[in-house]
Amino acid sequence: MTVTFSSFTVSLWTFFFFFFFFFFFLLLLSPAASGGVQTLEPEVIGSPAPIFCSPGADVVLPCHLDPELDVRDLTVEWSRTDRSTWPQYVHIYRNRREVSTISRTRLFVEQLGHGNISLKVLNVSAEDGGAYRCFIPKLRSRTRNSTVRLVGHSFTVSLWTLLLLLLLLLSPAASGGVQTLEPEVIGSPAPIFCSPGADVVLPCHLDPELDVRDLTVAWLRTDRSARPQYVHIYKNRREVSTISRTRLFVEQLGRGNISLKVLNVSAEDGGTYRCFIPNLRSRTHNSTVQLVVDSNWFRKPTDVPWEEPGVTARSRVPVGVVSLLVVFAVVGLFVAFCVFKSRPENKGDGHAHNRPLRLTLQLIDERHQCGQFRDRPAGGAVL
Repeated sequence: MTVTFSSFTVSLWTFFFFFFFFFFFLLLLSPAASGGVQTLEPEVIGSPAPIFCSPGADVVLPCHLDPELDVRDLTVEWSRTDRSTWPQYVHIYRNRREVSTISRTRLFVEQLGHGNISLKVLNVSAEDGGAYRCFIPKLRSRTRNSTVRLVGHSFTVSLWTLLLLLLLLLSPAASGGVQTLEPEVIGSPAPIFCSPGADVVLPCHLDPELDVRDLTVAWLRTDRSARPQYVHIYKNRREVSTISRTRLFVEQLGRGNISLKVLNVSAEDGGTYRCFIPNLRSRTHNSTVQLVVDSNWFRKPTDVPWEEPGVTARSRVPVGVVSLLVVFAVVGLFVAFCVFKSRPENKGDGHAHNRPLRLTLQLIDERHQCGQFRDRPAGGAVL
């Protein structure tokens, strides 16, 4: 009896244990226990941000189900919700067939099995802008629709207009800084000296450089009479010299060099010259150069008294290049300093140069101790 009762008791407890374990396991796996019923339902998700498109282009209004769900046997509807009180249908997918009310829309049918219900609109017009709703009527979910907003050309133009106005307000034109971008005719601030019979160059150029081969360039005398007297004219890519002893550096007109070379200078050539570009879009389209002809001037005549025509000291080395070189030099010095400080011989307690002295003192101390041990007697007393 005892054995039978014990065996029956063991079997009963085993049954209750397995039943409780199985019930608890099912309870843990159930969605209701974890509060995740909503997470297992497919949701129709559109685009939270508006979709921008220009007229004549194609656009995709994104919409999908999360998690993925095969909707090939369901009904998918796309409609406009901003035209009237009742939704206006744009595209309907039903019984595995598509119907487009505007004949310019289509679904990605091959991706419906993966839950992609995005709508493609062809040849977008300005009237296509607005709010669209993707809707699955028979979807077993609390979220069966979503809205996507398409922004057409009219709003895009307004946005670009606002950006353009903002750029114009922040541009140098609004702050009075246009003059720095205009080409300026620059002559020589100092007079040009020359001896009779030599050749001389009256320097004049545009800063910043500008191609003037298709413009008119005139050199005049402004000290002879009340009216200017033309000396040299460049027009329609041809040169005309009124004194037959002047010429321009035609090959350098493309770089803004309008310097004038005067051959076989005479005493009558001394005076004030003005280089002038009538059609130049600038507030400074002329400049003055003073030529001094002196028989006592013994300097060796050159084509360029101080510098090459058309090349100024400011344009030889751009400021940006110099600034970049300075930055690289500073960074290089900083890196070299960091590398030097990180070397092993420069680390420690800062007394590396005293190590030989400490070693010498240590050796002397050891020798002194050895001498004391040698002087001791056998009994251990110090003599």
